[in-house]
Amino acid sequence: LSNKEVSDEIDASKYGFAVTDNPRGLFFEILSFYEKKNELSLKRTKIGKDCKISSTAIIAEYGVEIGDNTYIGDYVVIHSNTCIGNNCIIQTGCRIAEQDLNVYNYNGINRQVPHNGKVVIGNNVLFSPGVFVGKALYSYGITSIGDNCLIGTNAGVGHNTIVGNNCEICANSAIGGYCTIEDDANS
Repeated sequence: LSNKEVSDEIDASKYGFAVTDNPRGLFFEILSFYEKKNELSLKRTKIGKDCKISSTAIIAEYGVEIGDNTYIGDYVVIHSNTCIGNNCIIQTGCRIAEQDLNVYNYNGINRQVPHNGKVVIGNNVLFSPGVFVGKALYSYGITSIGDNCLIGTNAGVGHNTIVGNNCEICANSAIGGYCTIEDDANS
């Protein structure tokens, strides 16, 4: 994808490309089209044994796997492409695999960039109330939180972030997208 100025310098016999005044916008339009097709292949949500899930929690009908002995509290929202391990506690108001806010403009209209990657949460993880975890941007991407982690109240973990094992993220922390937190870190 290119604009006219750059495309004039490219040997068209060697490359295939589309010329547009808005390469970024066209890229995300094409991405949106393909990501919608990926959503159709999701499997029905699977919930493990001995889980306790609040009646006010909202869990996507497709694309969620929850391990055994996991607690999901009041008003928790879990979107598709999420895998939660065993023995986890997800307290009140957490939002998992949320759509981060990335916007592009195409033909004069602002649109939201689709986030269709995965969120993988390990075993023995505790989310305090109000935690936000962003879904990875592309369908092949992952936002990951390792085993034995504690994520404090109102903390946010951005898209495509990797949090290692045995980490503690303090309350009200904000971890941006594409960050890596090594094992045993405390913030």
